[in-house]
Amino acid sequence: MTMKDGFAIAPERLTYWLLSTITLNLLLLFWLIGASHMESEVTLWARYTARISFWFFLLSYCASPLYRQWPNNKISRIIRRNRRNAGLGFALAHFIHLPAILLFYQVNEEKMGWVTLIFGGLAFVLILLMAVTSSDRAIKAITYRNWKSLHRFGAHYVAFIFAIAYTLGIMKDVYTILPAAAIWFVLILRIKEALKNRKS
Repeated sequence: MTMKDGFAIAPERLTYWLLSTITLNLLLLFWLIGASHMESEVTLWARYTARISFWFFLLSYCASPLYRQWPNNKISRIIRRNRRNAGLGFALAHFIHLPAILLFYQVNEEKMGWVTLIFGGLAFVLILLMAVTSSDRAIKAITYRNWKSLHRFGAHYVAFIFAIAYTLGIMKDVYTILPAAAIWFVLILRIKEALKNRKS
C-alpha cells in the first residue's frame, strides 16, 4: 500500500495487526503445551505457524482483486485499506515460523532438501525485502516502479509457494484443502485480471 493508492500507513492500526500476529502465536504455544497430541509439538508448531502466516498473507494478497471485483463491498474496502498492515503481519508471522522449521529438521534429524532450501529460502528473502520496503519513505527511495516490481514478483512468488505446498500437502493432511482452495481461487482471480488488462 502506497501514498499513490491513497492509503498512508496508520501506526496504531499496524500495532493492532502485529499484536494479533503475536497473540495468535502465543495461543498456539499455550495449546501445544497444555494439550496432548498425536504428533510431536515441534511438528505441530511448524505446521500451524505456517498456517497463521498464510491467512495474513492471503488477506494482503487478495485485497486488490477482491476490491476490483466488488468495489462497493464494505469488506473488500476494509481489506484493501489494511493490506499493508496484513502484509507486515504476515512477514512477522512467517519469521516466527522460521525457527519452527529449523527446529523441526533438527529434532527429526532430517536434512532439508535443496529444492526446499533454494525456493523456500528465496521466499524468506523476498518477504524480508517486501517488509523493509513497506513504507512511503522506502518507496520514494527506490522509486514506485521498482517497489511495484519487487512487491508484485514477491507476492506472486510467495503465493505460488503456498499453492504448491498446500496442494501437495492434501495427501498427508486433508485440512490443507481449505488453504489450497483459497490461494488457488485468488491466483485465478489475479490471472483473469492480468489477461483482461493485456487484452485492453
